Amino acid sequence: MKAMISTLSLALSLAVATPALAQAAPTAADADAFIASVEKDLFDYSVEASQVNWVNATYITEDTDAMAARINAVGTEKSVKYALEAAKYRDVAGLSADTKRKLDILRTGIVLPAPTTPGAATELNTIATDLQSQYGKGRGTLNGKEISGSDIEAEMGNLQNSPAQFAEMWTSWRQQVARR
Repeated sequence: MKAMISTLSLALSLAVATPALAQAAPTAADADAFIASVEKDLFDYSVEASQVNWVNATYITEDTDAMAARINAVGTEKSVKYALEAAKYRDVAGLSADTKRKLDILRTGIVLPAPTTPGAATELNTIATDLQSQYGKGRGTLNGKEISGSDIEAEMGNLQNSPAQFAEMWTSWRQQVARR
């Protein structure tokens, strides 16, 4: 009976330890495969994300804000996930210059990272989308007449405007956006 328990213990120990032993250090080929997979996934994601964000930028509503926040949260989660995974290949020997560059971009290229806490990417992107939409909805005045934020941007480049007109546009836009 003791021998059988010992044999079962040994078998169980080997079964549990085998996955840990089987995890070999990543290779340059593993890194290449990882990059190929990430590139395909991010390409597929970027097509939909670009469409959703274009609609949101063109028609700023609560619904398009919600759509943009959702799709951008997915992008943030992907970016954080891939950055953490890319870090595993940082010191792999034999990486091609192209693969190393792509891994570096994945690791360091996150513009608006979120913690890996569930819901953090959604909250972050809801806030970011709201700020962007506030900016896009902004209006101001020029010579006492209301104009859109896009028109203000165009007029700010018009060197024929006086300093007082520039101040009016900037101040009126800023006050209107600050009220939101």
